[in-house]
Amino acid sequence: MHLSLDHLAGALTALGISEADAAALTDVFRPRSIGKQGVWLERGGRCEAIAFIAEGALGIFYDRDGDEWATYIATRGGLMTALKSFVYQSPAPELIMSVAETELYEVSREDYYRWIDSSAEGWRNHARLLEYQLGCVDDSRREAITMTAAERYAKLIEQEPAVIQSAPLQVIASVLGVTPQHLSRIRRAMSTAADRT
Repeated sequence: MHLSLDHLAGALTALGISEADAAALTDVFRPRSIGKQGVWLERGGRCEAIAFIAEGALGIFYDRDGDEWATYIATRGGLMTALKSFVYQSPAPELIMSVAETELYEVSREDYYRWIDSSAEGWRNHARLLEYQLGCVDDSRREAITMTAAERYAKLIEQEPAVIQSAPLQVIASVLGVTPQHLSRIRRAMSTAADRT
């Protein structure tokens, strides 16, 4: 189901942002569609937006010896940006692209900082969003350390089965930190286990 900006407004208020401030921010988000493996941010570019994923997924990729390795995927309901590049306007070392057909809403950096400056709580709201983003990074790091690749794959399937089915095998494998061959073994083992039940 394609999420609306009402979902984003609800997520913002859940972070402690007032309904009025959440509405003011969602009013400046604009829709955008990106095809599978479409680029949202070029490596070396400056990040000029924050994306809210309404459907699909965006992944963060880093170059490792000529291969693109995904380190994080934001799926439906998630926010995505190249945080350091967005805040400091430095060249982004990451590439951000869709791993499936993706519908999103994005707010420009200019509109975002205008929103911050327009509210008495603006800078506190900014801190709330940064804290949320840091929490997402911590969750991802914790899962990478405490869960096996098979457990993380099962969680991805449970959360976003359509995205996982349409994403390239090498992308899912790189997010899990395994080779495509290892991911194939995980899939076979899960299929065999499902057949036994």
